[in-house]
Amino acid sequence: MKKIVFVVKDMEMGGLQKVTSVIADSLASKFEVSILSMEQTPSFFKLSVPLETISFTERKLSWGFRKIITKFRHEVLRNSDPFWMQITDRQTESLLKKLEILNPDVIVLEEQMILLSDNLKEKGNYSIIGWIHNSFNTYFSTYFRNRKCMMEQSLKLCDKVVCLTEDDQRKFQLLNSDTVCIYNPLTIESQKISNLDNKSISFVGRIAIEHKGLDNLVKISKSLPLDWGIHIAGGGSRTMIKKFTQLVESQKTENIYYEGVKKDEALASHYINSSIYVMTSRWEGMPLVLAEAMNFGLPIIAFEQTGANEVLKNGEYGIVIEQGNIIEFNKQLNRLIEDRKLREDYQKKSLKRVKDFSVDSIAKQWIELIGGSD
Repeated sequence: MKKIVFVVKDMEMGGLQKVTSVIADSLASKFEVSILSMEQTPSFFKLSVPLETISFTERKLSWGFRKIITKFRHEVLRNSDPFWMQITDRQTESLLKKLEILNPDVIVLEEQMILLSDNLKEKGNYSIIGWIHNSFNTYFSTYFRNRKCMMEQSLKLCDKVVCLTEDDQRKFQLLNSDTVCIYNPLTIESQKISNLDNKSISFVGRIAIEHKGLDNLVKISKSLPLDWGIHIAGGGSRTMIKKFTQLVESQKTENIYYEGVKKDEALASHYINSSIYVMTSRWEGMPLVLAEAMNFGLPIIAFEQTGANEVLKNGEYGIVIEQGNIIEFNKQLNRLIEDRKLREDYQKKSLKRVKDFSVDSIAKQWIELIGGSD
């Protein structure tokens, strides 16, 4: 039986981590699977596979201090790479030692871990899969702008690359011809769907104002009928949550309700008790929350970006609005609010589309990619 190791930065709360836990668990019946985290922290999500961590002692910096360092790097050193994207030499050394012990046949490197492909190629006889969790443009215009050549070379060294949209597949194939598109799977299931009666609009995501477009979300909330509200589920740094709270207060809107982190049954109830789902992100790889919301029968309205375009098939399965066009977003959102029949029509579209994101279907594609069990 082949040994598969997923290498991640951490297994704390986040879409990447959630998807990793689901894929790893779904492959465990075919392979010997484990997750190797670069951080010595427990998994936020339930796992049926072992969680390994690299063994070294390094002082963990607070999120606030890491943000200060990132700002210094950006404004003084003119380096735009986020601090959390960095991999230290000590981490790399400890990772290599751990992999010697685990002795995998296949290593799946996620996000910035892909930069280690050069080191790994030199040290072990295993196949390397680079798993891309964001869009091509986000990688090379933002996250790895100052390490573009390094990331390009690292992707070329991977035996295979997995990305999340067909548009990104075409772009990444220019760097690695063995690039495939595999959707993220649905990670929360339920037999219940929304009755579309509650005057509640759902938003689920990390509290990251620029990335998730929360500044636009607040503006949108000001045009809602007074008896409708946007209910937000998600976590974030204390500093960012404070900034978001201040933003809501400064705009004097009373239609935003921040409800904190939700998972499992609480998250399912959040979706079921909503009648519409909105996404205001400026960029996404494959928005897991859209599939979740669709699974509960919610009509979707989202700003255009590669992830939303893929999930909604450019408007076939939901309403897609030009990025940042708040006036049009408000117009279409209020159409959904005022027309129950329209909500029902888009509910049917959501329930049809979500079948493409079943765990069994996605796991089968991963098994074919890896090559079955020995």
